[in-house]
Amino acid sequence: LIVGVNNTNATITTLGTGDLTVSTNGGTNSGYIEIKDGVAGDITIENNGSGDILLKCGGQVGIGDVSSPDTSLHIKQSTATITLQRTSDANTPGIDFQSNGGNVRAKIYMDGTSGTNKEIVFQNMNGDASGNMEERFRVTLSGAKVTGNFEVTGAQVDFGGLPTSDPSVAGRLWNDSGAVKVSAG
Repeated sequence: LIVGVNNTNATITTLGTGDLTVSTNGGTNSGYIEIKDGVAGDITIENNGSGDILLKCGGQVGIGDVSSPDTSLHIKQSTATITLQRTSDANTPGIDFQSNGGNVRAKIYMDGTSGTNKEIVFQNMNGDASGNMEERFRVTLSGAKVTGNFEVTGAQVDFGGLPTSDPSVAGRLWNDSGAVKVSAG
């Protein structure tokens, strides 16, 4: 099927109110593109096999009211949100950051190991030849944990929430009448 001729637009129109479906192999084991009839009809691209759905050309995708994407994925909506939903509480959905060779060098994910829920973890490569990832920062239900050095530059640190009596835990900070002290344990 060839639609149109050189240097002219081509239009495919259904007669009536049916949907437009494009598929191969009689629609038995291929993917398809379906354009639903109506003003609010969906456009569905589905793969019935094991292959991927790829968008290739320029490498930029715009979702929402984007006239010209300026990044690889550009979402423009009043409440733009990306959802990563895991299928089991033991899973760890997240974002991997790869080097040009395809190796993961940093990641952000929601921890699902050992039934942990609602904790966000930041990891990066440890810098040695092993290439192992190490946790550097974790947002927990009760606060945050830092692994490694913690540097504060050009900011004021507020110790207003410290306990006002010695917690008797070595290395813990406490507020003694406005003076920050370190507990000896």
